[in-house]
Amino acid sequence: MISAYSFMTTTTIQKQGEELNQLSRLLFNKAAGKWYSGITVEIFAGILGIAIGIFNPTRDLRLILTISGFVLLAVRYGLRLWFENIYDRAETMRRQSVLTETLNWPISPSQFGEWRLKAGKKILDAFQLKSRDSDYYATQEQAGSKRLLGVTLESAFWTRSLYTKISYWVWGLFLLFSFATVLIISSASLEIIPQGIQSAIVYVIYLFLPILLSVDLLGWGLRLNKLIASIKEIECDLERLLQETDINEAKVMRLVSEYNCQVVQGFPIHNRLFTMWHDEIQRLWDRR
Repeated sequence: MISAYSFMTTTTIQKQGEELNQLSRLLFNKAAGKWYSGITVEIFAGILGIAIGIFNPTRDLRLILTISGFVLLAVRYGLRLWFENIYDRAETMRRQSVLTETLNWPISPSQFGEWRLKAGKKILDAFQLKSRDSDYYATQEQAGSKRLLGVTLESAFWTRSLYTKISYWVWGLFLLFSFATVLIISSASLEIIPQGIQSAIVYVIYLFLPILLSVDLLGWGLRLNKLIASIKEIECDLERLLQETDINEAKVMRLVSEYNCQVVQGFPIHNRLFTMWHDEIQRLWDRR
């Protein structure tokens, strides 16, 4: 029986994988933009609530500001749903692109057309302007288990390195806000500060705490630490498997699946962060 994809050459399949991978990268960046925008809107809504509590505006102005706050929270909710939809789509496309590029698994024309349709016109236009670098993956292995192993190992290294960089920022902001809160509360307890100002400071902190809880810096810091440790273990397993003379495809697929389970719950990485740390991480990878 002739395969339904027998007309596809290896070059055609590889081109499919490269295009799908680049489309997924552009979608990841779009999703990250929605996520960071949502966080910004949420913080702004919280600040608006603090302003209402502190300045005690007139009834009509308070009503307008309150409605504005609810609208901002609704926008934040919509951005979160939008982010999740785009991120899930990008992650599915990324997983397929890896299998296509490393194992020469073809994609049916109807499925590929569907993914192009879901990517949207702006993403497709961006793809035309910026195609993926030819040396995106370092491995030079031919299609097969060893190439899949090498690509996954490189992806795991980059993801772990980026998460490590982000975790420094997350924990730094958490410690900064925590220290500032303790400092402000301690200052408010000093007798040199008038009683009225002390009450106002405590009230501001009381209103500001929900913002910190909603941003969840502590939760993200703990999650990033867990992800970094888990991906590091997968890297070590991949490196051990790479030393074997006869690489078993089932073992590689198991580790690839474990890696995918980790990144699907990961932190959104905006392209600006990737660009900012790219050269440093690239040097670390080259020195491995």
